[in-house]
Amino acid sequence: MAASFALGAAVLVFLVAIVATETILHFRAAEATSQKASAALAFASELRARTDRELNSALYLGSGIVGYLSARNAPTERNELKRVLAAVHHDGPHIRNLTLAIGYTIAEVHPLAGNEPVIGRDYRDLPAQWPSVRRAIESRSVVLTGPVKLVQGGTGLIYRRPIFINDQYWGLLSTVIDIPSLLAAAIKGLDKERFEFAIRTEEQGGAGDGMLWGNLALLANADTVQLEAPMPNGRWIYGVRVTGTDEHALTWAIRGLGWVMAILAGWSVVTVLRQRRELSRQAGFDPLTSL
Repeated sequence: MAASFALGAAVLVFLVAIVATETILHFRAAEATSQKASAALAFASELRARTDRELNSALYLGSGIVGYLSARNAPTERNELKRVLAAVHHDGPHIRNLTLAIGYTIAEVHPLAGNEPVIGRDYRDLPAQWPSVRRAIESRSVVLTGPVKLVQGGTGLIYRRPIFINDQYWGLLSTVIDIPSLLAAAIKGLDKERFEFAIRTEEQGGAGDGMLWGNLALLANADTVQLEAPMPNGRWIYGVRVTGTDEHALTWAIRGLGWVMAILAGWSVVTVLRQRRELSRQAGFDPLTSL
């Protein structure tokens, strides 16, 4: 009877120790997950702010051209148009080129070198670009498309802004943003070793949806924190995941230590109860009578 009690007590202590160990591991894992999510969210917020800043610094200059042309009632003197485009291109970060269409026909592009093939092209004859051009004109609003393949070669973001003079459509300014330059400036100085990230564009009704950076599979990962940024005609999705923090080995080390402590605790209970039983037996034993 006493032996059964000792065994039962030992098993109970063992189970309590195991439950305590697993509870500690559970809360530790939950805290680690929360910390990683917070760190990923902070990184995503910083990445989004940097990217927005770099993008806007280029796009606002293009908006200045539209304001200038509207104020001047859209001068068509070519030398003046060339000077305006050249000045904005010189001061604009990440601007690959600026294209000005009068009506639907591309009239000016800066820089001209390497972009000669686009001069004289009618947007209506460019199936890959016409949908976004038409959407900008019909909606009288800006449209940001990309990444898209360019007639000049390569890929980029295209920011299209229609120009209306006296409430009549006059032309279209397209600002082509160099994606590698934009992203290089946005991620400069960020901790790219600790975080893995991806940026995907989604355009409403357009053909420019695609990956700006990273792997699409990352956005489907359950551990990835996602953050959205609204764009003129869509949104950008930022996905960030913390890397290099696998604590699997440490978790099993803690679990193993917990099991060892549980076994030792159970064995200690058995030992103590056996000693108490032996002391009780000896206390009732008379060496003179052997009773």
